[in-house]
Amino acid sequence: MEVRRWKSEGKRGHGGTKTEVKRSEFWKKKIEKEDLKRKLYTLSYNNYFRSIIMELLKKIESEMMDATKKGEKLKADTLKMLKSDITYEKGKTGEDLSEDKILEIITRAGKRRKESIEEYRKADREDLASQEEMELKIIETYLPEMMSEEDVESFISEKIKEMGGASKKDFGRVMGQMMKDLKGKADGAVVKKVLSKKLTD
Repeated sequence: MEVRRWKSEGKRGHGGTKTEVKRSEFWKKKIEKEDLKRKLYTLSYNNYFRSIIMELLKKIESEMMDATKKGEKLKADTLKMLKSDITYEKGKTGEDLSEDKILEIITRAGKRRKESIEEYRKADREDLASQEEMELKIIETYLPEMMSEEDVESFISEKIKEMGGASKKDFGRVMGQMMKDLKGKADGAVVKKVLSKKLTD
């Protein structure tokens, strides 16, 4: 009996039975296959957004040149400044900018115009305010459509419910979370306005 047991164990060896080895190899190959699929998915996902960014940059470049040819000075100058902003940011790291970063740059350019419009109107310079408004309209064509105030209000109401309620003393914390959730989807000024009305003492 002892000899038979020894022989049986000898067949197993340190690597286990043939069935166990096959099972181990099967799972190893399956994991490797899934890992490869994840890597390919990530690569295609990154390539997809890289292509979107490239298309956006090409569009800005193409429409800037077209506006220059047609003598549309305001549009050409606005797009030239926009391209310059993007090139400057890229030059900081020397790496390709992410889609979020490019949208952030364009959003920032739009925000500057909005602030200028407000300041010029305060100074009764409607001529300059009108020019900034025209530039803003050009810039906004390169941004995704923003959520309406009603949509922002619904979103914030739902989020506050999920948080179990919030008061004015929580404004900073809640505003930070809302801006994170709505980045690139809603105007920050609209979010602030709606949240200010929603929070109670």
